[in-house]
Amino acid sequence: MTAAAPQAAAQPEGMRRLRAGVIGLGWAGQQHLAAYAADPTVDLVALSAMEEHLLERLGEEHQVPGRYRDWRQMLAEAELD
Repeated sequence: MTAAAPQAAAQPEGMRRLRAGVIGLGWAGQQHLAAYAADPTVDLVALSAMEEHLLERLGEEHQVPGRYRDWRQMLAEAELD
């Protein structure tokens, strides 16, 4: 017997989506990235990582427009919630 996959909550009508970003794209950061990307109530708008190859690959894969090498710049510019 297997457990059913959790269902993402439907966005209440008229509610604004959460603008989120992820700092760091190691194991934990990638788990957060995947969770945010799968959540219909979240707009994943920015990533920050020191590893350029991860930043570009995961940014393209998840269609994240904001990509930063410096997390401080991301926090200053990305208009996150």
